[in-house]
Amino acid sequence: MGADGAYSTIRDLIDVGFAGAAYSLPMLLADVRIPTGEPPPITQVGAQGVVVTLPFGDGWYRVGAWLREQQSNPDFTHIRAAFRHIAGTDYDMSEPRWFSRFTAERRQARSYRSGRVSLAGDAAHVNSPIGGQGMNTGIQDAFNLGWKLAATLHGWAPPWLLDTYHAERHPVGSAVLAMTDHLTGLVLSGSRVRLEINRRVMATLLHTGPGRRRILGRLSGLEFAYPPGEPDAHPLAGRRAADGPTDAGRLYEVLRVGTFVLLSDVCVPTPWRDRVRHATPLRGTRPESTLIRPDGYVAWAGDHTGIDAALLKWCGPADHTDRDEDRAAT
Repeated sequence: MGADGAYSTIRDLIDVGFAGAAYSLPMLLADVRIPTGEPPPITQVGAQGVVVTLPFGDGWYRVGAWLREQQSNPDFTHIRAAFRHIAGTDYDMSEPRWFSRFTAERRQARSYRSGRVSLAGDAAHVNSPIGGQGMNTGIQDAFNLGWKLAATLHGWAPPWLLDTYHAERHPVGSAVLAMTDHLTGLVLSGSRVRLEINRRVMATLLHTGPGRRRILGRLSGLEFAYPPGEPDAHPLAGRRAADGPTDAGRLYEVLRVGTFVLLSDVCVPTPWRDRVRHATPLRGTRPESTLIRPDGYVAWAGDHTGIDAALLKWCGPADHTDRDEDRAAT
């Protein structure tokens, strides 16, 4: 497993490449204290560049400035000046306890899996910090891969399951890189016209329900869908399941046990109960039955007659005995 960061030794050893480039201008970062009050916007863009403000929740913030003009021997004063020029205020930030200057990159491994080795997080992809998607993308890599590795180690994973990690997550990484690179290009271009057009387009989209959901879904990573697997699959297959009430608690509370969840009026057949938890939806317009993966994505949806086939496909053979149970018995 390669989760050892942007300069991954494991990635180099399996020789899957890390194509891309570095941005020409460095970004300045600091951890500062900002007086209580209305929290500053996370991202603000101006003619000089972009500033970001990320709250830690205790009065401390991580602030950053990405400026189009090179700074000689930059320090904390340059960040404050950037905020005053771009945001109109430096929010009275003070007490810098940490300062750094780094150069962002846009790179992605050619493959997220090579034989028995898989890559996740910054070892698989790095992108511009604009949009704040790096951590979410990496966490979702790990969640996608984690349950598949667990299923393989416990002996019930279908033979094709690990192959879906690259097939599902590599396109997401590519989309994140494309989006953040586009936003970075706008900021670093210095074009007031392009910035203003982009601002107006974003403002228009954010004032519509579908536009707002799409933008926020792309930024959070929740809007990305995976290949449904079959041409006649239900439209929900491969999409992130919507949260909602069930007789066992809210869906995402039920998913915390780390198994599949079958949302249905029909109970899980006995042979699969070690791998699948049953819950009955209390309201909504879901299909008759929905099988949800441990990472919150819909594996299958349809009528009750398809439950056994879906369980066999995604959760392994009905006669499987968990290896942990075998070890305990011996």
